Amino acid sequence: MSEQIALDFYLDVSCRWTWWASLWLRRVARQQPISISWKIFSLAVQDNPDNYREPPARPHHVRDVDLHRALVAARQTGGKDAVERLYRAYGNVIHADKADIRDATLQAGCLTEAGLSPTLFDEAQRDPATETELVAETRAALASGVLGTPSLSLTGSDASLLGPVLGRVPDDAEALELWRGVRFALEHPYVYELKRGRDRGTPGELRAE
Repeated sequence: MSEQIALDFYLDVSCRWTWWASLWLRRVARQQPISISWKIFSLAVQDNPDNYREPPARPHHVRDVDLHRALVAARQTGGKDAVERLYRAYGNVIHADKADIRDATLQAGCLTEAGLSPTLFDEAQRDPATETELVAETRAALASGVLGTPSLSLTGSDASLLGPVLGRVPDDAEALELWRGVRFALEHPYVYELKRGRDRGTPGELRAE
């Protein structure tokens, strides 16, 4: 059996590119011994690390801070596994169902599905520690070289990789082929960048199981 690989995956809940990459990585992890740590990263804080509410703040990034604070609260309550479960529930509502995650019934349903208190979202907004932790965590990731979401790094490495940014979610066989290239890039920090325009592909199935 191949040696298990530990990965850090940096996510912003509402970023569709991050969701598509997470679906790809989940497919890889079902076929390869990979342990994923889901890292909370706010694009609002990346926009302005000093004060994410001030220019050049992007309103949709600022709006989504509340979801990230809920993820922080989930981790405080149930550890990294709770982050994975809640991100999966949120992603299915936001990206697969195209539904309003701030609908009270849907929000409570996501929390319950993740094995958390249905009131955790509201509790997270009342607790200033969730905001403090989110900002500090994102700033630390930026200082370590994380360039945005989705980003990957080998756990313990100081070299992260932005991407992969995908135009569709590959099937199981293609997912493994892509993983081999991504793993090479992760293990060889001299690989900087490959890029093309985002005008190809359709996402396919967007639901996480």
